[in-house]
Amino acid sequence: MRDKKTKGQIKLEGYFRELLKKKDVIDTIKSLQLLRQSTGLHDQASYLEYFEQLDVLCERHNLRPYPWQDIFEKLVIHGIDTEVDLSAPIYDTCYLRVFELEENAPKEDVRWLNKNYPVGIAINPYATKEEVMDYIDKNLPTIRSILDSKKSEQKPIEKYKRRDSAIAERDDFIFRKHQQGLSRKEIMEIFNDSVTDNDVKIYDYDTIGKIVQREKERRGYKD
Repeated sequence: MRDKKTKGQIKLEGYFRELLKKKDVIDTIKSLQLLRQSTGLHDQASYLEYFEQLDVLCERHNLRPYPWQDIFEKLVIHGIDTEVDLSAPIYDTCYLRVFELEENAPKEDVRWLNKNYPVGIAINPYATKEEVMDYIDKNLPTIRSILDSKKSEQKPIEKYKRRDSAIAERDDFIFRKHQQGLSRKEIMEIFNDSVTDNDVKIYDYDTIGKIVQREKERRGYKD
C-alpha cells in the first residue's frame, strides 16, 4: 500500500464525492434501497435486477463495476452519507496491468480494462524510477495518441475540477438550506451567523441565488 495518495487518487475521489450529490445518483440509491427492503433479494429476478442497476450506475459514470459496485452497495445498505475508504491503489486514474494475472480474467473485466485503461506498462523488477519516467516521457506522444482515441465524448472524469474545500463547504451548506425550503434571506442570515470571517460572509441575496443555481446544474437538478 502506498503511503500517500497519488494525484489520480485525489482526483477520482473528488469526482466520486461530487457524484454523491447528483440527483440521478441519489435517486438510484434510493430506488435500490427500496428494492432491497421490499424483496430482500430472495428471488432471482430481484437479485439480478439489483446488481444490474448497480452495474449500470457504475457504467453510467465511467467507474469500473469492480470495485465501485461494492462501494455503491455499501451506500445502499448503510446510507448515502456513510464514510467509505478510497485509499486503496485500485481507486486511481492509473492502473498497473499485471498481465499474467489477467490471462484468466472474465471477458467482461478484460473488455472494461481495454476500454478504460487501454495502455498498460510492463515494468521490469530491476527498473529504476528514473528509467520508468524516462520511458513514459519519450513514449508519451504514442501513449497520448492511443488514450485520445479511447476517450468518450462526455469525458466526465476529465472535466472534474477540484474545488477549494472552503468554497465547496459553503456551497453545500447553502444548497442544503435551499432544499429545506428556506428563503434566500433566511439562508444568508444563517450562513453569516455560522462564520466569523467577514470576508467570507455574504451580503446580497443574488449571490445566494447564483450559488443555488450553480449547485443545481452541478448536481443535475432541473428547475
